[in-house]
Amino acid sequence: MVLKPFVNSREKGVLFLNFDETVDKFFALYDVEKIARDYRIVFEPSAWGYQQPRMFLLHGLATDVIVEAQYLPDYNYTKELGGALVPIRIGAGDWVDFETFRSGRDEEKQYDLVMIANWLKWKRHKLLFKALQKLEKEVGRVALIGYPIEGRTSSEIRQLAHKMGGGDRIDIFENISAEEVGRIIRRSKVGIMLSKKEGANRGIYECFFSDVPVILTDQNIGVNRDHINTHTGLLAADGELFCHIRSMLAEHDRFETRSWALTNTGWDKSSRRLNDFLRTIAMEKQEEWTFDIFPKMNGPLPAYTNEEDRVAADRDVERLNGYLL
Repeated sequence: MVLKPFVNSREKGVLFLNFDETVDKFFALYDVEKIARDYRIVFEPSAWGYQQPRMFLLHGLATDVIVEAQYLPDYNYTKELGGALVPIRIGAGDWVDFETFRSGRDEEKQYDLVMIANWLKWKRHKLLFKALQKLEKEVGRVALIGYPIEGRTSSEIRQLAHKMGGGDRIDIFENISAEEVGRIIRRSKVGIMLSKKEGANRGIYECFFSDVPVILTDQNIGVNRDHINTHTGLLAADGELFCHIRSMLAEHDRFETRSWALTNTGWDKSSRRLNDFLRTIAMEKQEEWTFDIFPKMNGPLPAYTNEEDRVAADRDVERLNGYLL
C-alpha cells in the first residue's frame, strides 16, 4: 500500500506493509534495496512478539523502517535492535473508523456481553463459559462475533457453550460486515477479550468507540496496557473473571470510552501521528517534505479514507512494477 508516492531524490515516498507474511513476499518479489533508495517503509506486524527472523531482513535496509509497536516490550526490543528499524507506539487497533463504530450509549441494550474473536482455542471462549456458569442468571444474552479458521467452526463453540451450561444465552454471528459488528457492539453493555497472547486487537477499539467498556484478561501479552484504564475498562485475573463481569455490568455506563478514544486513538489521530513522525525523520535528514501521507483506516483490512488518495496511490503502484525482480 502506497502511503506517499515517490517525488524525487530529495523526497522519498512511503510504503505500508501489514501482516508478517507480507514482508516475506515483499522481499521475494521486489528489488528491496533499490526500493529503499526511493521509499521509507511502515510495517504493521500481525501480532505481538517481534523476535522473528524477518525483522532482520528489514533491519539492514538503507532506509527508515517504521515499525508499529503498540506493546511496550515490543517497542523497546525494536528500539534496541536499531539499524533501519524505528518503532512507534501505535498498532493495528489504532486505525479504527470512529464513524462506523459510533456511540451506543443511548441505544437499548440487547446483550450483556460481546466478544469479538475468531473460533481458535487460544481465544479462550471456554474461560468465558466457565464464568457464565458461576454467574448463572446474573448475565443475560451474550454475543459472540467471529469467523471459522484452521478448520474450527462456530458449531464447536456452540457445542462447548451447551456442554458448559451457557448455550441458551449465546448468539453467534459469523462472517458479518463491519457495520453489523458495530450494530451488535452498540447494543451490548460490556466487551471482553481473553486471549493470552494477542497484539493491538481491533475489537477492543471498536468497543471503545461504541462507548462500550472492555474487560481484558490480565494474562494478556500484546495489548497496550495504557489503553485499559479508568475511562475504558479493566484487567481481570482469570479466576476472578466472573466477579469483574458482575461488577462491570452494574456500572458499565460510568465509563467514557468513546470520549477517551476520540482523544487518543482512531485512524485520524494515528494518520496524523504517523505523518508527523515521518516528517520529523525527513527534516532531520535535511530532506524535503512537500505533502503529507494518505490517511488510512483498518476495517479490518487497510484502506484509504477517500477515493482521490486511492487513485493517486494506484498510479504509484504502477511505478513500483519497475522494482520487480
